[in-house]
Amino acid sequence: MDENKYESTVSASKEESLLKALEIFEAEQSKKEITRPELNTKRILLVFFGWLVSYALICTAVFAIGNELRISGWISAAVVFILLLAILIPNAKKLIRNSVLLYQKYAPEKVRASCLFTPSCSEYMLLAVEKHGVIKGVSMGIKRLLRCHHPNGGIDYP
Repeated sequence: MDENKYESTVSASKEESLLKALEIFEAEQSKKEITRPELNTKRILLVFFGWLVSYALICTAVFAIGNELRISGWISAAVVFILLLAILIPNAKKLIRNSVLLYQKYAPEKVRASCLFTPSCSEYMLLAVEKHGVIKGVSMGIKRLLRCHHPNGGIDYP
C-alpha cells in the first residue's frame, strides 16, 4: 500500500482534509473482495427450527407433567433450563458457526467490506471458536468487534 496516499488530503481547513481522507478511505473499502460462503441455507434453517420446535414441545411436556403431578413451577422451570443446556451445549459450536456463516452469506457488502482487520471480524470469530472453544472464542470475537473502528485495524489472528 502507498503510505503517502493521505498526504494529498492536507488542506487549510480541517473539514476539507477530513473529507478528502474519507473519500480515499471509502474508495479503498469498496475495493475489498468479499467472499460469500456456499451454504445450504434451507437445511441450516430447518435444523435451527427443528431444535426450536423440539425445545418448545419439551417445555410444554415438562410443564404439563409438572401440573399433573402438582410440582412447583420453579422446579419445572429448572428442569426446562437444564434441558435447554442439554440441547445447546453439545450443539453450541455448530450454532455459532452457522450463525456466522449465514451473516457472511447475507450481510450487505458495504457492511462486510467495512471491517478494518485481516482476517475479517466474522472470520476471526470462526477461527477463535474453533481454536479456543465456544465460550472463550465468542468472548474473543465480541472483543474484536468492539475494537473494529478507527484507528484500530491491521492483521490480527486469534
